[in-house]
Amino acid sequence: MRVLAFADANFLAHVSRALEVCKVLRDKHGHEVVFAGDGHFLKLARQAGFVTDTVFTVPRAASLKLANRATLVRYSWWKDMMLRSVQSDLEVIHRHRPDVVLGDMHWSLSISAEVAKIPYISITNAHWTSYFALPLKAFHGHIMTRFVGEQLASALIPALKATATRYWSLPYWKYRRDHGLPMRHCDGLLEVIQGDLTLLADVPEYGPTVAARPPHVHYVGPILWEPDIPDPVWYDRLDPDKPTLYITMGSTGDPLFFEKATRYFGGSRYQVIMTTGGLSVDIPEVPDNFFIEEFARGDRLVEKADVVINHGGNGSIYQALAGGVPVIGAPYHVDQDVNLQIVERLGCGIRLGSDRNLFAALERAIEDVLTNTKYRRAAGVLQKSIHEHGGATRAAGIIDAYLRS
Repeated sequence: MRVLAFADANFLAHVSRALEVCKVLRDKHGHEVVFAGDGHFLKLARQAGFVTDTVFTVPRAASLKLANRATLVRYSWWKDMMLRSVQSDLEVIHRHRPDVVLGDMHWSLSISAEVAKIPYISITNAHWTSYFALPLKAFHGHIMTRFVGEQLASALIPALKATATRYWSLPYWKYRRDHGLPMRHCDGLLEVIQGDLTLLADVPEYGPTVAARPPHVHYVGPILWEPDIPDPVWYDRLDPDKPTLYITMGSTGDPLFFEKATRYFGGSRYQVIMTTGGLSVDIPEVPDNFFIEEFARGDRLVEKADVVINHGGNGSIYQALAGGVPVIGAPYHVDQDVNLQIVERLGCGIRLGSDRNLFAALERAIEDVLTNTKYRRAAGVLQKSIHEHGGATRAAGIIDAYLRS
């Protein structure tokens, strides 16, 4: 069958998850796959041998701004983005005539697929569904936290979440009403994100859901990017007797973090591995205790690490936990803050704030993790569950069974 995969190619995580699943669909199950997206990381699909096409995507800067604010947006602009996205989706669907569409956080597909009368398979995380069962705390640096304080902000989080997601879903609700579509996707943005088949790229311990989760929603485990690239030339030169930090910010972190880290930890007792993930990073002089690459296999670098320092990206966190390594994170936007709240709740890492003394706090957290075995024990519990779920292989198997039924 023909699968048309949509992914926001401005961000590595959304392309890489769909890519790993689609490689199994093609190579093991024999399905034809075409990728649609617009952004820097669409090249990964081409490099893997997939045909690609262009589909309208909200600009990267706008997406990051929205993720960071996590508040209401100007309705007319948001409605225009939705209409352009649906129209572009339908044009791509018409060109390729797939049997099914697959999307990783490509929100407009809930409407586009229904208009085109084809099934929609959604890859997402548990906390992006209405079934997520963990209460959230105040977000570091969020406007509400700054104005009312952490305690009151934490109490107001459920109301903020309900209000914001319902507001963001209004253009979708109006489109459905105006085009005579069933009104089953009008209960907030979290309903919009889900598909006829929804795959949760989580393990239940990390992304718990309510007991009443419907049968079309499946846990598949984290879907980790496994690029076919060799180890860095310095990989075997790393000293196993030195405490090793692995710093990665995925494709959405703050490039200045890398530059500040080299100044703060340069010449320290730590051995520091960095992957910059395609971000524009300017490090004129690399300290002797630093080993830097743009991209590398995260699983291989995690094998050498005692702690992984990141921005709270879902893929980066799961890469660390899959290797049984604790996480320290400084979130750049709200979705990352949610991930790090989960990490902290599970005891397998530390969530940092956004204060001016970030690197002093980071060093204290590093020493805490290096000297306290509880973090690695907690990470080990998640490691076992992650490997049992199977990620891309399980997701592709569920999709194949769905297509054949």
